[in-house]
Amino acid sequence: MARNPQLNAHNDLQNLLSIEGLSKALLHKALDTANGLIQSETLELMYVRWLKGLSVFNLFFDSAPYIQNSFEIAAKRLSAEIFNVSLAHQKSSIAVREALNHAIAMNANIVVVRHSNSGTAHFAAQYLPDHIHVINAGDGQFADPTRVLHDMLILQHIKKSFTDIRVALVGDILHSALARSHIHALSILGVPEIRVIAPKTLLPAEIESLGVHIYSDLETGLKDMDVVIVSELPTSPYKNSLLPSSAEYFHTYGLTENRLKAAHPEVCVLSSGKLTENIEISATLALSINQLLSSYPLFGVAIRMAIMAMITQKIPSLSG
Repeated sequence: MARNPQLNAHNDLQNLLSIEGLSKALLHKALDTANGLIQSETLELMYVRWLKGLSVFNLFFDSAPYIQNSFEIAAKRLSAEIFNVSLAHQKSSIAVREALNHAIAMNANIVVVRHSNSGTAHFAAQYLPDHIHVINAGDGQFADPTRVLHDMLILQHIKKSFTDIRVALVGDILHSALARSHIHALSILGVPEIRVIAPKTLLPAEIESLGVHIYSDLETGLKDMDVVIVSELPTSPYKNSLLPSSAEYFHTYGLTENRLKAAHPEVCVLSSGKLTENIEISATLALSINQLLSSYPLFGVAIRMAIMAMITQKIPSLSG
């Protein structure tokens, strides 16, 4: 049986390419490490020297300034040297190989890859020597593991336990790397019930194999849910006949305050991607999500710090 490219011979995290295939213990270790880096009273991040002398290369072939900045801050908080390589308009396979060869020549220790083509992070992990660790910062419709772990960290702080909540994902599951990664993470962490609410045209054929419950009616699917994660729609779903129109989608599946009343009174709403007001979600709920995320400004940095420390086996103690 082929070895999981994310794990080393001791089943420790070697690369982070996707949530799928990871153990519950590894996910909890990432969350626990991130929590340990967050000052409990001020929610500020610690500075540690765990990656002193190591270098992190950000290879972003797909522009995402917020995510790239988060990785940069994480590396600096770990005392690593950071290199940002501008590649937003160079997405060919040749450009990818050239960038990876540059990372090898510069003695990189960690390579963070973001690309619009699915599987690019896996290719990087196979192409690079074993002593260079790869983190997937998003590759097309395949996976976006650090963003999902960021959401799991927020949910842990709000809901405390994963085994006592029920979660519904609403919207495009077919094209969303985040949605599939959310399902894998929630399942691994022991969430007892995961629902998917979407039209059939936005569901992958194998969705039932992931152990989710499928609903086509929004209000029925939302009933008594503790967490709702809303997925963005594909760029042009109407032109390729996936949906009749944006107005029709909002009428049937758009999340509003009134429809959310079917969920638990203390429901937590998160986004899976960039939502458009009055298409996937009402303007008021969109504002509520933004306010929630702004309450945890450094959680994304904390989880990325944790992952960098885990893949390099550099977690001595929280005293630095």
